[in-house]
Amino acid sequence: MFLFVRDNPPTPVLLGIAAAETVIELALVVGLGLLAAHSIGSGAPILEKWLRNEPFRSRLPSVFLPALLVGASIGAWSVVPHLPLLHPNRQAIAGDAEKLLNSSARTKVTEVLKRTSGRTVTSAELMLSYACEAVSGELTANLFFVSGIAWILTKVTRTGPGASRALLWIAVILAVAVGAGRYLAWQATFERLISGALGGIRLQSDPFWLVTTRRLLGLVPAGVGLGWLYIRRGLESAMIGSLIGSAVGYAATTFLLPRLY
Repeated sequence: MFLFVRDNPPTPVLLGIAAAETVIELALVVGLGLLAAHSIGSGAPILEKWLRNEPFRSRLPSVFLPALLVGASIGAWSVVPHLPLLHPNRQAIAGDAEKLLNSSARTKVTEVLKRTSGRTVTSAELMLSYACEAVSGELTANLFFVSGIAWILTKVTRTGPGASRALLWIAVILAVAVGAGRYLAWQATFERLISGALGGIRLQSDPFWLVTTRRLLGLVPAGVGLGWLYIRRGLESAMIGSLIGSAVGYAATTFLLPRLY
């Protein structure tokens, strides 16, 4: 979102509407998420202790170290969806793209690429975008969805107060499924928009099942790992793990992946 706003600066009116929408959405996500989290015995322990002016430094290692290990593992795993084994048609697709850029449709394709991509980002801007995504993503995925689903499960099974470990894991799996479904639907919509913008020009692509497999390999393990951090170490640990995972993943795909091709 940060990079999109940077490359597509809105008018003051749209900026005000977007800001109001963000504040309302954040209030609902955090408010309802914290209510559900407290009812199942989870939440943001470090932040809450700091707000209550209670000592929290002794808990920092138990929050940061698991986040470091899980985040580094998620970042290293992010190479897997890009492995040559999962891209059997890479050379053919690249060849078709090169032919298209050398054809009469080059002008239209170049125009679409300019509209859908921004200028090169700096390292500071990239890290800022990772931090924004870590905060907003974990607030939605874990604080809101995992806590909300776990709270619903405790009401359905009548096992409160609190949620058992089994229910928490079910909530994590369901939240990951919801998140994966939302992402896949967004990707399908985006691809249809691009196809429409290209005016019917079609590029060779991998089979649907293979594309979906790659995307799920990137989404599901990360979602489960961050969900584990949330239910065991709290929201702060999940946010730190997400940020570390993004940074390690960027380094791995930038410096390690080219050696595999």
